[in-house]
Amino acid sequence: MLQGILRLSPLRWFDALLSYVTRPFARARNIRRYATNGYRLFGVVLLAAALPLWLLWGAQLGRLAVRLRGGLGFLLEPAGLREVPEAFVMLALPVLAYVLGYLIRPVRLYVGEKFADAFFRAAGAALDAGDWCFENRWASLFIIVLLVTFITWGTFYLFEQSRRSARPPAAVPAADSGP
Repeated sequence: MLQGILRLSPLRWFDALLSYVTRPFARARNIRRYATNGYRLFGVVLLAAALPLWLLWGAQLGRLAVRLRGGLGFLLEPAGLREVPEAFVMLALPVLAYVLGYLIRPVRLYVGEKFADAFFRAAGAALDAGDWCFENRWASLFIIVLLVTFITWGTFYLFEQSRRSARPPAAVPAADSGP
């Protein structure tokens, strides 16, 4: 009984998530509404991908060229923002591009429609892959074994590389000049 509940719970969670994401598309009365909902979904996916990358690599990505830094200072100075961290700019630029795309109707409709179509194609492909895995269980098991082997090897390799780079270099004995 408990196994049945535990097994169905992730499926129910996934079904609820999928219905929540697709509900605005099912209720869209025309292609303009469908495309606008697609553009909003694009923003959510873009933010979900960009925010962790910005948090992890913000300092490295924030190194702007001298010309860009000067141009940004020129643009931000009238707003009273003299010293803005460059890592913040690297997050603000995609957000600004997204908002500008949202305000320009042809861009919003084109990008939103294409992204929604691609999203539903990808969801359909994932469902087809799941059906294939149900029909071909031995092949699925072999694929899972290969993936686990690859992940294990990759994890071991990364840990070995980080351990080797963290180890101080071995001391080289000084050449003995003799008497």
